[in-house]
Amino acid sequence: IYTVDLASTFCYVVSGHARTGKTNTVKIMMRAAAAKQAKLFVLEQEEDGGRLRLEAEQLGARWLSGQEQTKDFLLGQLGPEFGRRSAIKKELEAAGAEEEAKFQRMSQEQPWFVFVRDLTSLLRMMRAPGDWGQYIEDVLVNLISRGFMNNIYFVAGFDQDDRSEVSGLPVYEEFVRSCTGVHLGGNVAGQQLFDYNDMAYRDQSTPEKPGVGLVPPHNGEPSYRIILPQAKG
Repeated sequence: IYTVDLASTFCYVVSGHARTGKTNTVKIMMRAAAAKQAKLFVLEQEEDGGRLRLEAEQLGARWLSGQEQTKDFLLGQLGPEFGRRSAIKKELEAAGAEEEAKFQRMSQEQPWFVFVRDLTSLLRMMRAPGDWGQYIEDVLVNLISRGFMNNIYFVAGFDQDDRSEVSGLPVYEEFVRSCTGVHLGGNVAGQQLFDYNDMAYRDQSTPEKPGVGLVPPHNGEPSYRIILPQAKG
């Protein structure tokens, strides 16, 4: 059984092309987070068809869409919570606490998970005409740049076909700078987000069926091929 190590995770990317199971994987991770008694938030734009809205309602998550709701969430909930937890983390750092001790202390706080069904759609929303797009972008860049080990996590689906559109944008670059994640659909040689340097060259070009994920090497662990269950219901 493969699990995500939260001690070394902050931004997690579910990567792949269309119809490789990205939304299904995000649903599975939402259910896993709910089982940990986490607080769940879902950012999904209307153009995506609200594919996570029902799942969010069933899990008691807050579903958010558009500039106004996203701004209210960042200003009224996520930003202040980041600030409160960052103050605790700074106290631990000032006391000379090691990474494991910091993680154990921050784990006493309720975990928060922010799920983004499609990272590109979120970036498009921020750059669409409106009053709050640039504000949202600036706040997210600030939070993501200093958010590691606050027991707050971002999980985002990302279509590899959109890379040329978002490459260079501040939120995208900050999000993927040190992200962990999984790539769906195989042919990892055709993506540029993760480095699968421990895989044989012929395997890097092999496609996989929908629902099969490849986890890149991380923290001394090798790459893994994992089989993802279907989120029925």
